[in-house]
Amino acid sequence: MIIKDTIKTVQRVLGKGHYLAVAVVVALIYGVFYMFFTGIIQITAEEIPETIKIPHVYILLNGQIGLVPWITVYPDRHTVFSMTFAAMLSTFLNSVLVGIASALILYRYKVSKFIQCQCKSTGGSISLAGVLPSIFSVFACCGGGLLVAIFGVGILASLRTYGSMFSVIGIVILAYAIFLNAKVIRENLYTNKNLNLFDF
Repeated sequence: MIIKDTIKTVQRVLGKGHYLAVAVVVALIYGVFYMFFTGIIQITAEEIPETIKIPHVYILLNGQIGLVPWITVYPDRHTVFSMTFAAMLSTFLNSVLVGIASALILYRYKVSKFIQCQCKSTGGSISLAGVLPSIFSVFACCGGGLLVAIFGVGILASLRTYGSMFSVIGIVILAYAIFLNAKVIRENLYTNKNLNLFDF
């Protein structure tokens, strides 16, 4: 029942075009940031060997579960895009959840400001808490990206074992943040009986 109510609230908020646009734009921006930060997309100083034709796309279909399909793309001599199935799934889920959470936070803020409601803001803080562990994800396909540039190569060794766990933790926290935001919208904002909240 709780999950059903949360989904219904999300659907109604995203049913408003501008909130759906916010969710999509934030998801895309975060997705690009996530891929650069975790090293799914890397820009190298050294040129890719001449033995590799540019542009080049390589798809590995046979291998360990979670790694395949593994897509590697060389769009030019200095850019590498490498993504395993686990990285694809993590990027997609984290980006979508961040987008939805952002739309709900914006919606809740605009309505609470209009009705001058001192509503709880826990959902926003938890959303940020969900983003933080996910950016420390490390996948078999990736060399660390901005994560290594900021914290050094040594962090890769530390995160190799637990990198995927950070991704799962981030997804769980973001899902919980969406639940909390939806709950605030239902319980705190619906108290004003004379206001059609979904007009915002």
